Amino acid sequence: MAEIRATTAELFSRTVNRLPHFPVSSLRPTQERTLTILLQGQDCLAILPTGAGKSLIYSIFPYLLMEMEPEMKYYCLVISPLKALIADQVKAFRDQGLSCVGLLPKEEMPDGDLEGFCQGEYNLVISSPEALLDDGELGMQYEHCLKKLNICLITYDEAHVIREW
Repeated sequence: MAEIRATTAELFSRTVNRLPHFPVSSLRPTQERTLTILLQGQDCLAILPTGAGKSLIYSIFPYLLMEMEPEMKYYCLVISPLKALIADQVKAFRDQGLSCVGLLPKEEMPDGDLEGFCQGEYNLVISSPEALLDDGELGMQYEHCLKKLNICLITYDEAHVIREW
């Protein structure tokens, strides 16, 4: 990974200038610290309260890396235990100008999303654990396509709803 030449805040500012619909123009201190750790290539466990901006961290991270290394394409895999939340998150991220796809049952995916996912068109990939563990044809297709992506971050969202670890 390229050397971090700018501060995280400067890098964030340059990145969001390229995303005209992104709703946030500056980072909170916990977001900046977390992104700095990730940009340094370190593992990170961020446990933040509701409303602290966790989704900003994982949604912007691949874009920060691509700002640093424009010749590369990076992807974030978000595992979400709530199927209803996946569709809402995909819509919200797309409304912000981010390329995002939700790995859902085939009949629930919008036309072209599965093909676009397999072609690497979406920097944010949101999936339920069940979709990733499905041993049927669709699950195998998801696995095959994920293996082709340069995944820079895997995050588990809404971990508090997990019943058993």
